[in-house]
Amino acid sequence: MTRTQTISVDFRQASLSMREHLDRLREDVSALHLSSIDLFHNLKQKLLSSWKNREQVIREYKLSLQAMPKELRRRSLVSKLSRDLEDFEADMKRYLSEIRESSFQDFRKSFHRRIDEMADRVAGLERHPLVQKFLRGEAVLASRKNIQWRRKLAHAFNGIFFIYLFVYSGLPKAIIWTLAGGFIVWALSLETARHINPKINRWVCRWFAPIMREREKTSINSAIFYIVSMAVVYFTCPIEVSQLTMLFIAIGDPVAGIVGVTWGKTKITSHVSVEGSLACFAACAGLAAICAGFLFEKTLPLPSLVLFSGLSGIVGAFAEASFKRLDDNLVMPLLSAPALWGLMKFFSLL
Repeated sequence: MTRTQTISVDFRQASLSMREHLDRLREDVSALHLSSIDLFHNLKQKLLSSWKNREQVIREYKLSLQAMPKELRRRSLVSKLSRDLEDFEADMKRYLSEIRESSFQDFRKSFHRRIDEMADRVAGLERHPLVQKFLRGEAVLASRKNIQWRRKLAHAFNGIFFIYLFVYSGLPKAIIWTLAGGFIVWALSLETARHINPKINRWVCRWFAPIMREREKTSINSAIFYIVSMAVVYFTCPIEVSQLTMLFIAIGDPVAGIVGVTWGKTKITSHVSVEGSLACFAACAGLAAICAGFLFEKTLPLPSLVLFSGLSGIVGAFAEASFKRLDDNLVMPLLSAPALWGLMKFFSLL
């Protein structure tokens, strides 16, 4: 049995035990009746004893959640339940410590309601489609709300590598086109094959899990949009436009994602935050300043450089934030390139 299978079996058992013991705890409370003042102390001790017998089960359930794959632990469905368990334990202890003879019936209603809520949450987690995939042994990949550092690094590395290949390698165009074309053909072939053959898809999802997202299991991988959009920009735009556009997608887009996920509190849309957009603006403006100040064949004096950089930053931030129903690896380059082309013409960089 693999480690994943072991974790899956342990979680099933812990979830079953948790639900059973919540039922028993509810039954224990229902079975208790306060008939006289003399019995109240004994009744309270029985409740405390019943709760202590259940605490170990809750600890084991929390451990089973902690053992889940990190792609599941990072999702709100698991992380929120972990926090709710802490609150549940605190509530149970508070109820038991504050119980009074005069309010026993109200206590029992509150106790039952809280147990029912937690039982529903535990059962709901096990029924969730992603958890069901995990229990069937399928890979569960990250969501858009998780920072995949290896995905971000691969994103930046690929962009910088293609800039080097296209702009600075000095290789003949025939070799550049052969290398780039071979890579594009390989990527498109693999993408097509995995959507035709489930076995290939499972292999791709397993080997590329650190840089894939859950939605990409059954849809086109963002890397395809990334490759295609960069190829379109390179083969249709002047080299300066291509260079800056590639830098925007290679660095500006990951910066926006990291800042947006980590610190994005002020939402523009469900997937765009003010903080992420400002970070994208700063990154793109900085990249434009470096290119127009040092890297391009023609460079700008300081006043023009500041204005060009600011306008370029606005172009990058707008392109990154727009059309979020489409993949930003496709949208950002194809929107940025024409606007940057126009700016470079206006500032006589071309």
